[in-house]
This record gives sequence, structure tokens and C-alpha cells, in this order.
Amino acid sequence: MNKGNTKAVVGMSVEIIKAKRTQKPEVRAAAREAALREIKERNKTKQAAKKAETKTKAPPAKAAMPKGGNKPKPSNKAKGQKR
Repeated sequence: MNKGNTKAVVGMSVEIIKAKRTQKPEVRAAAREAALREIKERNKTKQAAKKAETKTKAPPAKAAMPKGGNKPKPSNKAKGQKR
């Protein structure tokens, strides 16, 4: 891309792009960290709400499973199949 002509991106004007380009790296890094911190806080609150919701629900009662003690054991031979 030529440095002479800068095109606007959808959702950003040329002025915003130029302002971001002229920002110092420290400013950009601080803004990025603040955004990440906000996202992490939102995720923590979602997780806490999810945990509280699961604690309020009663676990479903497990049905007694019958034990299958009288099942025929499979033989080692493959009956009716050719290799």
C-alpha cells in the first residue's frame, strides 16, 4: 500500500486511522490492557452467575441401573465373516 493515499476502513474514518497511527505505543498498550481487563471482569461475572445458577439447581436423581451379569460373552472367532 502506498503511503501517499490512505483509505478508510468500514467503521473507521481516515482521521481516526491517522490519529491511531500517530499515537505512542505506550498509549496504545495501555488502552489495550484496559480493554482486556474489562473483558476479563465481564467473563468473571458471567462465570460467577453461572456457578450460582448451578448451585441453586438440585442435581437430578440418578436411576438405579440394573447390572448386566448374565450377558453372553463374545467369542474370539468372527462367525460368518471372512477376512
